[in-house]
Amino acid sequence: MKSFSSVLKKFLYLFFIQLSVFLCAGILLLVLSSKYEMCKAFGCAFITFDFIASVIESIKYARRPTVNSSDDIDHISESDFDAKFMVDEKSEEVGKNVTQSLMDRLIGENPTFKNDVWCSPDKQGEALLEFLEERINIDTPFSECIDAFEEMCNIPLEESRVDFEAGALFINNENFYFSVIRFYRGEDGRLYKIRLEFFFEIEKANRRIFEMDSTKYSGIKFFEALRKSKAYKYSSNNKFFDYDIKVSYEKEK
Repeated sequence: MKSFSSVLKKFLYLFFIQLSVFLCAGILLLVLSSKYEMCKAFGCAFITFDFIASVIESIKYARRPTVNSSDDIDHISESDFDAKFMVDEKSEEVGKNVTQSLMDRLIGENPTFKNDVWCSPDKQGEALLEFLEERINIDTPFSECIDAFEEMCNIPLEESRVDFEAGALFINNENFYFSVIRFYRGEDGRLYKIRLEFFFEIEKANRRIFEMDSTKYSGIKFFEALRKSKAYKYSSNNKFFDYDIKVSYEKEK
């Protein structure tokens, strides 16, 4: 269980920032209710929804399990990698830069990911998504989830490649994020991405792990390198509190 102060901070963040669109809309409607009586009910409804949703999400956050600390992760040098992972424990500046890059990808400030449109999968993607959903759930060990993703990547598709990113994301100062992404060209010509994401609590053992791979390696070579990474070693020895499987495509610029 989280401390009361951290749960309160989470609630305030949700109520005033993450779900602020409902709060602002509610206040605006209440202001307009002086002229239009019907706006009052809608305004109260928006604010109430913001409050209830924030409370529910805060309770979920409070009940998330805290993973055990694992400080004895062996050092893996970049020379051990088949792919060029960006790993640097000594440089605070590199760590900040990679963290910002990961945050940019998630919140859409990176031009490459800003063009992503979340969508339902195409016909090929449906089969891949079903493959993953049959093999992965909240109780599946992390290593088995990656095994399943690797199996899925062995299904041949046009212009297919794999990417990987992991790091401590300080958007809410709470998540260590690990993601593997498969790119492929759909029958409609779009570049689709199937993303498998894992979320861990921030702790001392993962706070300084920042790794990314943007090479075009795929298949065995990529996953051999992935399994040598510090991020994989940490994640396979700890329990993620949440995961997500989603699909997007890259819209034309």
